[in-house]
Amino acid sequence: QIVENTDKQLLKLTREQANRLAMADENPRIMLKGSAGTGKTLLGLEYAWRSVLRNKKVLFLCFNRNLSRFLRLNLAKQSPGQMEGLHIDTLHGYLIDCLKKNNCLPAENGINKIAYYRHIIPDAFLKMLSRYGPPLNYDTLVIDEGQDLLRFDYILCMDALLKDGMDNGTWYICFDPNQNIYNAEMNEGLSIVQDYHPVVLNLDTNCRNTRQISIYNVLATAIPPSRYLKVGGEDVVREYYSSYDDERNKLIKSVKKLMSGGISPGKICLLSKYRFENSC
Repeated sequence: QIVENTDKQLLKLTREQANRLAMADENPRIMLKGSAGTGKTLLGLEYAWRSVLRNKKVLFLCFNRNLSRFLRLNLAKQSPGQMEGLHIDTLHGYLIDCLKKNNCLPAENGINKIAYYRHIIPDAFLKMLSRYGPPLNYDTLVIDEGQDLLRFDYILCMDALLKDGMDNGTWYICFDPNQNIYNAEMNEGLSIVQDYHPVVLNLDTNCRNTRQISIYNVLATAIPPSRYLKVGGEDVVREYYSSYDDERNKLIKSVKKLMSGGISPGKICLLSKYRFENSC
């Protein structure tokens, strides 16, 4: 019952955040800044969907492959047959698909993987465009996980995909500087897109986590919290383990305890700092 009530309160906050999109309706270029849990992805998807309903061709790009797959599957369930105007993918996945269709994908053999995706793929894509033209000019571009994608090479590709370009086109970029793990060039990318004079909206209410979880995260990571932590919930429980097997046994025990208390498996999420195959 506590979990269900907490979910309802968090969903209500997400809807409140969505009202901020009304502030953005008259602005063609938007930077949406917010820490983890403030609803950036959901608002980006809502913005994309509203654009589709206005008969716009929309490209929604993110960095994480699992996130793009999750968004596609959920949108297909909720709105079957109505996704024709919306294409969701990772930036790299989209560029690579376009290169493959034109037989322009560079071989990866012997090339540093980071350099391949950061420089060679975008460069090959731009060269392909100069020869064949853009695969499709989109009316609206939505970028999620912008902290990972605001790089000079990537921005050039975004500019080529968007009708009227980044300077005069319609785009919406969600980003969180605190989640920037991979992109040392984020500040340079931010300065480039800021030259296009976007409206900057700040999200300051955490819609994902309860007050207890948010405070615990601050103490554990020293990353500043969202300004408003409105929803209370269960206290955070910390357990210690002495070995790999001990960790696994305590994890199994915790999951069984949750399920015996009426929590469905779909409500339980297990996170690890290791890849699945290397985790307990």
